[in-house]
Amino acid sequence: MNKKVIKSILIFAGIIFLLSFFVTILNTKEKEEQATTATTQELNLMKSILKKENIILSDNNIKDITMEKDYLNDFKYYIQKSKKIEKVEFDEKVTGYSDDIKFSTDFNYIKIMKDQDAQYFDMPDKEIEGLENFMNKAINTSFDTIKKVQDIKEVQVSYKDKQKQIKNIKEFNDKIHKKSNISEYKASKLMDEVKENFDINIKLDGYEIYIKTLGKTGLGIYYKDYKAYYEIDDSLYNYLCDVLFVSKDDNESDEIGYEWIETIKVEDKTNDIEEELQGELKDELVRYLFSEIKEPVEFKDYEFERYHLKVKGKSKEEDITVYENHIKIKDKYYKIKGADLIVDSVVNNI
Repeated sequence: MNKKVIKSILIFAGIIFLLSFFVTILNTKEKEEQATTATTQELNLMKSILKKENIILSDNNIKDITMEKDYLNDFKYYIQKSKKIEKVEFDEKVTGYSDDIKFSTDFNYIKIMKDQDAQYFDMPDKEIEGLENFMNKAINTSFDTIKKVQDIKEVQVSYKDKQKQIKNIKEFNDKIHKKSNISEYKASKLMDEVKENFDINIKLDGYEIYIKTLGKTGLGIYYKDYKAYYEIDDSLYNYLCDVLFVSKDDNESDEIGYEWIETIKVEDKTNDIEEELQGELKDELVRYLFSEIKEPVEFKDYEFERYHLKVKGKSKEEDITVYENHIKIKDKYYKIKGADLIVDSVVNNI
């Protein structure tokens, strides 16, 4: 065979080889990019829901309940505990959404959806009960639940031996104004403000939620073994006093009057920090701390000085020393359990 023909064949074979080589590379790269894109989409789907700060929940009893901000970390905990699996069918017990993303769960599995994409996740066996309990609490102790006027069938209010059914549910509901979520510790302090608190049963379709006033500006929401506490303004308390003909003055606990206080300068003796409280924070500290003052006691316990308070009004000021379980006012000592914790809880809200 002539050399030119052989050379032409070799060149042609080389071209074919190079073309095949590049086609293979391109196909491999395309498959890798597709796999990477699919993985990225999967990760972004979970990441997307983890970034949300406004989650709306529904179950078989009630729809469109806003999840409290305090519950978001628990929600994210359970989402992150789940593992990606293939498509699975299940009966939805709780659904939720936020902006452009939705999810549903039966507590064994979670389905996350966005546009036309759907991913399925499996909950570890040891987390299933925790997820169910969390969802029950998040839905039924959310402040939003007691604001669903259209779903409330009946409201029954009790106070000592008095009992009354609220006829105008919307009027009752309009008196409840949330300020913030509070801890159980703060709730107990609010409850001590008055001698008696109002008990309220709210009937919805097929189940009940129980709420209780905690002093004038606190509210507890209870469902089964779940509970949550909120600070509200005094509109509900005043309204219930009027409805059940309860004297607002007769119901107040005995306490030393500190209505004259306008500002409280707080000096943290341990951490060498100073803060000045005014407005609501000042009122909160007065309410929590001074309502506990009873009779003077003999101070024999060795306790650390935790705070120095300088309370000021228009024509008056006082110095108060706060120990762990006592306070000192004008050379007299008063026993207040957890006095330093009361100050700490208010100051740390700044």
